[in-house]
Amino acid sequence: MSAPFLVVPVAIAILQHGLHASWSAWLGFSYVSVFSMFLGFFAWYHGLAIGGVARVSQMQLLQPFLTIFASALFLQEQITMFTIAIALLVLIMVALGKKATIRSSIKPI
Repeated sequence: MSAPFLVVPVAIAILQHGLHASWSAWLGFSYVSVFSMFLGFFAWYHGLAIGGVARVSQMQLLQPFLTIFASALFLQEQITMFTIAIALLVLIMVALGKKATIRSSIKPI
C-alpha cells in the first residue's frame, strides 16, 4: 500500500546515491527476500492451519524477545532488567491467551 508513495523518494535516493552494497549485503538481502519473506510464509500459514489462528498467532508475540535474547547470546548485546520484565509480562499474556476459550463468531446458515 505504501509503494505508490515511496516510488518517488526511492527513485531520487537511487539517482543521488546509486545502489552500492557489498556482495554479502546483496546475498543477505536475497536470502531474506526468498526464504524468510516467501518460503517462510508457507510454513507459518501451514502452522496456523494446523493449530488454529487464535492460538498459534500468539506465538508471534514472542519473536522480538527471542531476537533480543539471540542478540545477547551471539552478539554480546546487553539485556536490561526492564527488557526481561517486559518479556516475562508478554510471555504470561501469551500463555493466558493460549489457554483462553475460543468461541466462533461465525454463525452457521
